[in-house]
Formats: sequence, C-alpha cells, structure tokens
Amino acid sequence: DGSKKEKKSSTPMTNEQILDNLTMVAGKRGENRRVNQDDVVMMEEMANVVVKDDSGSSHGGSRGVGAGLSSGDDRDRRSMSKKGEEGDELWEKELVLAVLSAEGYTLEGRDISVEERDRIDKISFMEHPVGNSASILRFSGRDFSKVLELYVSAKEQDEKIKLSSSATKRDYPSQQQKSSQKKKPLGLPVIIVPNAMTSPITMINAKEFFSQAKFIPRDIQMKKGVRKMTSLTIKRRTASHYGGTEVEYEIIDNPLTKIHRKHWDRVVAVVAQGAEWQFKGWPISKPVDIFTKTYGFYVGMEGAPIPRDVQTWSVKRCVVSRDRRGLDSITYASFWNGLDQFMAVHKPEYMNLT
Repeated sequence: DGSKKEKKSSTPMTNEQILDNLTMVAGKRGENRRVNQDDVVMMEEMANVVVKDDSGSSHGGSRGVGAGLSSGDDRDRRSMSKKGEEGDELWEKELVLAVLSAEGYTLEGRDISVEERDRIDKISFMEHPVGNSASILRFSGRDFSKVLELYVSAKEQDEKIKLSSSATKRDYPSQQQKSSQKKKPLGLPVIIVPNAMTSPITMINAKEFFSQAKFIPRDIQMKKGVRKMTSLTIKRRTASHYGGTEVEYEIIDNPLTKIHRKHWDRVVAVVAQGAEWQFKGWPISKPVDIFTKTYGFYVGMEGAPIPRDVQTWSVKRCVVSRDRRGLDSITYASFWNGLDQFMAVHKPEYMNLT
C-alpha cells in the first residue's frame, strides 16, 4: 500500500490537470474573476517555455515560465526551482501560485503617462460601491428633495379631499335622512290583522298574542266570553339597538273604516289571511305593492298547508300550535324583530327615531 501511495504522489501533474484546477484568477486590485480563454492560452504558452536560473541550469517542458515575467517573477521562479528539488508536484503547485499572483496585473512595471493617470483617476472617482438602497441614496451629487416635495404635495391634496368630503356629509344629509326629516308621524302606527274566523290571529285574540306572546285559539276566547273589538292599542319597547323607546301601536282589521286614505302611511304591518280578497277595496290593493310598503307576516296553524298565494308574496311565514305553547314565543319574536327592522329603515318616524 505504501509503495502505491509513493508512486501516486511522485506522478507529476499534467498541463490539463493544472488548467482544470484553475477556477479563479486574481484580477485587478486583488479582486477575483473567472478564468477566460486568454488565461488558458497564457498558461499553455508559459508551460512550454524553458527557464534558466542563476546557476545556468534549466527546466524544460511544462516547468518553464515565459521570459516576459517581471523581476519579482524571476525571484519567484528561482525560489520555485529550488523547491522543485523537493518534488515535482510541489514545484508545479508553486508555479500555479506564481501565475495566479496579483503582481502580474499591477502597473508598477512601466511608466504611466500623465494622460493615462488622469483617465485612471476619473474612472476611480466615478466608481461607487453599491451595497443596498441606502448606499445608493448617499451618492454625492444626487438631490432627492424634489421627490420629498411631490410626496408632501400629494399628502396635502389627500387631506383637502378628506376635509371636503367630511364637510359635504355634514352639510348635505343623505336622501333618506332628508325624507325622514320631512316626514312626521300622522298618528299611531297601525297593524292590520285578518277579518276572518278561519285565521289563527284575529281581533279576538290579537291583544294576548302581540302583547303577551301567548296564542289563545278563537273558540277558547269565545267560551270565556271575550268580545271582538273594532280596534285596540298596545305598547311595546323596541330593542336597544333600535333606540329602546316605547312605541304604541293600533291594531285593526277593517282599514277602510278606520284609516283615511290620506293616512294610509300609518300602516306598518299587515298579517296576511292567505287569500287576495282580504285586500279588496284597500287604497293599495295589489299584494306586491302592499308588502313592499308594509311588513308582511303570515301565521298558519301547525301542520296546515301554506296557501298558494302566500308562497308568492314577500311575507314572513310562521306557525302556531293549539297545544304546544312553546311555539308562541318563537312566532312572537319573529314578528316583532322583523317589524322593528322594517320600520327602522322605511318608517323611522314611527319609532321616535327622528
């Protein structure tokens, strides 16, 4: 094994191996650059030159260095020739290091004219090391005050637009605010219920349902001796996010005799019976128009089919049960939540919001 290693270590490096090992060549000012074709040609020429040392001995083949080397190169050559006696491999490595030395790229070997010196000084003066954006901004001769002026001007313009917009909002209220400010309630808001014995909610049990969240069937009310009234009033406090104010409502089932045509705006909700004849003779008789200008609500008995007309109307649909009173509060809350939302948008004057 030892003899093999000795044989391997004594084998001299070829020109191709030397060129393959050259990955970087020292550039100007000691900087590194990639090997180009000129470097390869130079190395091949230098490898085929015979060099003599001070004692007159010579080295041939790939061990020579060109005669164009400087005095500093001669010293390196003599030193490397002495080291060459210690081994071919070490000598060739020294030769490579000598070629890669930055000394061969300096201007110290010849005189530099004044014109060339001026050119070099100008080039050096124009060089700027670029590290990041901050170093670029620090270049001498560059003035960025104009950029700052443009930025400040744009910010001032944005502030003026914001101030103008806020002033416009204060001075000119929206169309909805204008209309609500002009409107005044013509009386109590009105809830219309069906005038039909087949409807779950009528005047005979409307008070208990709308004020107490309790559905009492019509036949039970009749047995109790409760008599039908032509109109009744209830009071209810709206939700906190709608002002939490107390609102009084009037409940009727015959709007033609209770409301003048000029006061039809008082109607805020209509409980649908399920047939279009309910609206016969009304100032607004088409269901599409009625449930656009009022809050539509339909109450059916649990398990009963929903009328076909109701399915095409814009109404909230709920059910009540004869014996399951748990559904009463659900239907009650559904009605009042929907009505509060409708009035807050379309009839806020009747909620004491103006």
